[in-house]
Amino acid sequence: MDAVNPLTGASEVVHSGGESLVTPREAPVTLADCGMLPHPKGPVRATFLTQTRLKHDGAFARRPDFQILFRRLLGRLSALARFHDGGPLDVDFRGLIEAAGAVRLPRDATRWTRWARYSSRQHRRMEWEGLVGEAVYDGDLTPFWPHLVFGQWTHVGSGTTFGLGSYRLDQYGAGGVAGSAPS
Repeated sequence: MDAVNPLTGASEVVHSGGESLVTPREAPVTLADCGMLPHPKGPVRATFLTQTRLKHDGAFARRPDFQILFRRLLGRLSALARFHDGGPLDVDFRGLIEAAGAVRLPRDATRWTRWARYSSRQHRRMEWEGLVGEAVYDGDLTPFWPHLVFGQWTHVGSGTTFGLGSYRLDQYGAGGVAGSAPS
């Protein structure tokens, strides 16, 4: 069994058949690594693979406007940096969020879905709602690209610990994008 860096393809053995232990390896993916990947020129498609719950103005957004998506993604990445990397992201939050307002959503092929599960801890049925499907974003994605690529592994929105908010990026009208998360 190998650990594979999704950006470089470099791999290291973490387990072989004759051993009873998995050997941990350092193969981090950083925001800086994601920033080194070229981003597509032209529209980018985000395919929301699992329900994506983007909270905005006290409710879940039923349309994946880029500014809302990016605001939630910055919040997620900032929380992960604070808890796992010893400090907040060193970015201009206000400036990036404001600039994100210029990215258009010319195609929204998402739909609102519901999913239910039973919580043994809470002894009750829990309803989950969120967006799935495809959204196409058009505009200058350069300042947002490292975060968008990184977010494919961290997910975005509410319920990420349950696997919600998973998405994959690719160039609209073309094949995959370098650094795309596996499907």
